Amino acid sequence: LAQFLITHNMIDEAKERLQQLHSGQQRELLMSQIMLTEGKTGEALELASTTLESKDIDYASKLQILNSLLQNALTTEDFDMIMTLTDGLADQYPEIYEVQAFSGDVMYQLENQEKALEYYVKAVEVDPAHFETWQNILQIEASLSDFDAMIKHSEKAMEYFPNQGALYYFCGTGYLVNKEYKKSIQIFEQGKRYVTNSQLKSVFYGQMGDAYNSLKQYQKSYDSYESALKENPTNDHVLNNYSFFLSLKKAKLDKAIEMSTKLVELHPDNPTYLDTHGWVLYTLEKYDEALVYLRKAANLQEDGTVIEHYGDVLYKLGKVDQAVEQWRRASLLNDASELINQKIEQKKLLE
Repeated sequence: LAQFLITHNMIDEAKERLQQLHSGQQRELLMSQIMLTEGKTGEALELASTTLESKDIDYASKLQILNSLLQNALTTEDFDMIMTLTDGLADQYPEIYEVQAFSGDVMYQLENQEKALEYYVKAVEVDPAHFETWQNILQIEASLSDFDAMIKHSEKAMEYFPNQGALYYFCGTGYLVNKEYKKSIQIFEQGKRYVTNSQLKSVFYGQMGDAYNSLKQYQKSYDSYESALKENPTNDHVLNNYSFFLSLKKAKLDKAIEMSTKLVELHPDNPTYLDTHGWVLYTLEKYDEALVYLRKAANLQEDGTVIEHYGDVLYKLGKVDQAVEQWRRASLLNDASELINQKIEQKKLLE
């Protein structure tokens, strides 16, 4: 009856009923819920900490109160205690999928990705028939750049959900980042038949374009990029990579400038995209125009490649001392070219 009264926000009556009872774990759990409605989160946490350990209360009730505590927590101390309570609950029920998955959700909300990942993996070991949990695992591993684990878990998930295109995305991307380009292409080819969403299909083709380019199969790379843009004409990753790779090959420069122009119109403050557009203009020998974009990119991001490009265009415009100054700046950062020190020593552009 008290539970019914709490559910219907009849708090005073619920308290009255509970006060008639002798102490007990179920009573304490309900009292902690009442404290939450009264804004006494700290007291509710203290009361719940003993009741959550009880074997007389089912895990579903414990999950309910823990969720209520999470929604009402305010301070760092509250969140720390919730993490402790979550760990304890997960230890109590190692073979219950719902508890392990919920524990993962709690840790994820509290921005403890490593711990969330641990519980999500335990959850699918108990019951692998939950696509959303697999997806959570892969998203965390992607954010942690743990691509070996991402490949392993995406391949395992595909055994249970072979028709889910998202799993092929994670798997193919893992192989791409690990420079296993042929395997990456194979996975994307398999997965694209299960993708009906144009945005995701465009991503598949874009990743394939990157993989083919790394294999120096340039025409297949360009064809993949074209397919990607057909599915999504504003795919910024493809507009950037396709236009930049064309500029490096000095091929289809009219196509390259069209794409890079569109890119900076869509993303006027992205230093990577500004650098790409500036470099396409540089390749077209439009140095004054290139300077505008490369200078802005170099001022927005401390990146060796971007700043070196800025130095290169300064050199082309006859500003040798300024060019050397930017090359020196680039040499202190990652991603500058292997020629950067020779450029500085010789005060000369080397390409």
